[in-house]
Amino acid sequence: MRKLSMTLIAIFMLFNLQAQDADTTQIRIGKSKIIIIKEGVDRLEKGRQEFVIQIDSLKENLVVLQEELKNNRDELTRKKLKLELENLEKTLEAYENGIENIDEELENFSENNDDFDFDNDDNDDNLPHFSPDEWNDYDWRSHWKSRKSKFRGHWSGLDLGFNMLLGENFSGELPEGSDFLQLNVGRSMSFSLNFLQISLPIYKKQVGFVVGMGLKWNSYELKNDYTLRKADNGAISGEVSGLDYEKNKLSTLNLTLPLLFEMQFPANKKFHLTAGVVGSLRLTSHYMREYSIGEENFMVSQRDNFSLSQLSYGLTVRFGYSFLNFYANYSLVPLFEKDKAPAVYPLTVGLTLLRF
Repeated sequence: MRKLSMTLIAIFMLFNLQAQDADTTQIRIGKSKIIIIKEGVDRLEKGRQEFVIQIDSLKENLVVLQEELKNNRDELTRKKLKLELENLEKTLEAYENGIENIDEELENFSENNDDFDFDNDDNDDNLPHFSPDEWNDYDWRSHWKSRKSKFRGHWSGLDLGFNMLLGENFSGELPEGSDFLQLNVGRSMSFSLNFLQISLPIYKKQVGFVVGMGLKWNSYELKNDYTLRKADNGAISGEVSGLDYEKNKLSTLNLTLPLLFEMQFPANKKFHLTAGVVGSLRLTSHYMREYSIGEENFMVSQRDNFSLSQLSYGLTVRFGYSFLNFYANYSLVPLFEKDKAPAVYPLTVGLTLLRF
């Protein structure tokens, strides 16, 4: 039965290949899609009908093989029948996926209201012609899986960056009285675990919205040897300590919620540009100092909100090519609550270490 089904498929493919000389119909298999070059939507519908006929034939053969397997008691024969049955099921799945692909192309055809513009270069090495004998050896499972892939944004993953503080209106100069907030940028790190992503395509597979969720750890390493102090009214100030701090940093843990718009181009979608807003909820914060006096080492860790803004939001841009991705986040809300400390705005720049 397997030989009979393969023969029918070969005859079907041979018939289609011979038809190319008559009506310029071509069948080509590329790395990521099957292309049936026709001259209108009616041609695609005809191709769909041919696929339906093949599916019906394969289902009939499938029933016959299942009956033979049920009635046969010879172990060696049963093993061969199981193998044939598995191959037939894979072929049937490929044809069923083919129906979905044609339906998708018909939908695109309807949206664009124009004929498809496929490359008709016979010398294109990326689109090899398949002979009937090669048809069933092709990895259809991987082929259709890649063909059916949808728009996927660039949010989920692991980000590593560096924190800076800016003045109002993106100024590089901090406001007066904020010397104690000068940062050692090289040691002011940001680490993000963006664990949830939902991609919402709005145009084909290259443009869409992205929403999600993540956790962000920020550390702000103070450059000068000031000690942060919080007054009873919540005001934050810096006190000269006279100590040589090995570590003097304020750290926060935030829950982040993005709303992004993303474009991917060209057709291979290797380059992407993403922009949007990210909301942030501060979950916890602490202030840690490490210093030495003589031969003794001291570490002081203090958990407090330090009048840090509980809720904030800001602008973000993410861009990259292939596996190389960069990002920048700028908060539109000051780091500290209004009138509790000089108005400084966090800026984070970095790269994506890992996507998932």
